[in-house]
Amino acid sequence: MTSLLNSLSDIVNEVTSKLKGDILETPLCETLEELTRAGEAKQLQTVTELEQAKLLNLYSYILVTLQFTSQKLRGARIDNNSEIMQEIKKVKDFMDRVKTAEDGLTRKNNKERAMEEQSEKLIQKHINGQEPAVSNVHFQGNKMKPEGNHVRFDNSKTKENTPKKETESSSVKVEERLNKKNSKNKTQQKVSKPKSNRKRK
Repeated sequence: MTSLLNSLSDIVNEVTSKLKGDILETPLCETLEELTRAGEAKQLQTVTELEQAKLLNLYSYILVTLQFTSQKLRGARIDNNSEIMQEIKKVKDFMDRVKTAEDGLTRKNNKERAMEEQSEKLIQKHINGQEPAVSNVHFQGNKMKPEGNHVRFDNSKTKENTPKKETESSSVKVEERLNKKNSKNKTQQKVSKPKSNRKRK
């Protein structure tokens, strides 16, 4: 129990010394300014430009409202031409601009989403929910059983076999042509010999 109290007293002493050294010596306005700057920097890093504009408009609206309220409490006479009313109009104008930009952005996003949905429906309509005619299962090679599946052919074997057939067929054709030419030449020689004998007589 005494050890626990001693450790707690040590912690309290450390905290008080830090408070006296860092926080209590600095004025309150400076610490608040540092804290608000740090918070704003973190917020601006995470939010978009549109959200930043909305945040700035909110700050300016709060400031203008506070100024208007303080003037009313002091009993000042406020009309449409007074400075505070001009500032309120400016803030309202900026808020309207941000709202129109936000509406345009939402319309654009909705249009893109509608186009995506339309294209997806069109694809589903053409596919009609059916699977492709040739699935990936047929192209897995030796992992699957050969029965009832697409079998890959070895290109090297087919390449070796095809030229032989082509050369055999071409050699047969050449021989047939040569035989035809020889037979034609023989017939021409037989026919031409008697003609030459008749002329000589």
